[in-house]
Amino acid sequence: MSNARRIGSVLIAVIITGLAHGQVVFEPRVAYPVSGSSFLQSTDVADIDEDGALDVVLGGPKLEWLRNLGDGTFTGPIAIDDELSWELRLVDVNNDGDLDLVNADGTLTLRLGNGDGTFGAPTTLHTTPNDFLLALEVGDVTGDGEVDIISLAGQLLQPGAQAEVLPGNGDGTFGAPVLIQGPMGQFIPRDGEIGDLNGDGDPDLVVLMLSLFESSIQFYLGDGAGAFTSSGVIGLGIGNLAKDVALRDTDGSGTLDILVGGDFGLAVFSGNGNAAFGPASIKASTRLFDRLALADLDDDGIEDVAYSTDDSAETLVLRGDGLGGFTEVLRYTGTTKSQDVTAADLSGDGRPDLELHNNDGVAPAYEVILNHTYFDTEPWTDLGFAKASFVAAVAPWSPTWMWSSARSRCPSRGRSSCRARCPTACRRA
Repeated sequence: MSNARRIGSVLIAVIITGLAHGQVVFEPRVAYPVSGSSFLQSTDVADIDEDGALDVVLGGPKLEWLRNLGDGTFTGPIAIDDELSWELRLVDVNNDGDLDLVNADGTLTLRLGNGDGTFGAPTTLHTTPNDFLLALEVGDVTGDGEVDIISLAGQLLQPGAQAEVLPGNGDGTFGAPVLIQGPMGQFIPRDGEIGDLNGDGDPDLVVLMLSLFESSIQFYLGDGAGAFTSSGVIGLGIGNLAKDVALRDTDGSGTLDILVGGDFGLAVFSGNGNAAFGPASIKASTRLFDRLALADLDDDGIEDVAYSTDDSAETLVLRGDGLGGFTEVLRYTGTTKSQDVTAADLSGDGRPDLELHNNDGVAPAYEVILNHTYFDTEPWTDLGFAKASFVAAVAPWSPTWMWSSARSRCPSRGRSSCRARCPTACRRA
């Protein structure tokens, strides 16, 4: 989609009450068709061609990427490899300044980046029993300043589920895997997050575990040298299936909390700083949480939650209150069933945008919803044109529309310059 066409779009705005918030404005989604006959499974966002704009690497039936043209619009898909991908990460593992591609396709593979959007031939880093390595995480867990890989492998009803550390050497090679835990009985690891749970300065590990009928959260305390010790588990109960986990300080206490999304909604477990957590605060939802993305969408200094739904054509936004609570404020309708959501500044304007996977099984696409949040608390609106209802807002937000396709976008954030630059398009709401 060209920049001219994008500027001419009808923009969708949501006014947030209170002076502490900005005015959140989302554009209509733009879908970029990608290859593959069935599904998109994994995404990472980073500047792989080193032009200053965030690009998108996509995994599913094959690996490919979309080049960002610098304003949040993208080229068509560019092939990387026909290799399957369940989860991928972009990270510099050999300290040459170029981002490399680590991929879980049942095994663990590495492609060294060239800094221009291309990658070298794949190298197999690790295999596991039955080749069920489906998830990974990256970070320095050995304390040597180099990137290590957490390998998470397992398939339901199959033996061999395990979690391991591959210590990085800093040159693109890795040491022998160190077992964290395995086997895991009826559970398999679905997702992992690295963070300091007990305040000792060493990275710890949270693993979301899944069985046929329930989910749990397993904690492992790290010693800073790559070894982990199981320290506790939170059971989510029979019938509660979780899909994603994140670590954030949601209540301003200085300690990490756990956020879990699943068929029960959003659960927040408040951390007390010694690897123990309080009872869950549940934000129930009629929609199935699939993947979570956290970002400050309204510029109030507090992270909000966006989540994708695999059971409906909606993307939901929950506003954080800084005290560990979240309130649903926006349902962005018209998006397709999605199995992933990410938040990153794709347009380079300082605002986190939303990115979704279209996983309808027929025509997979990568969908972008650009965020034009205005940091001026005075709302401005064009009152002269029909207001197509792309967004159903939930109190305390109410919808308004900033521009129409018949008028140019007013780029100003302030009242006087807005009137000066586009006097017929701006009126005070």
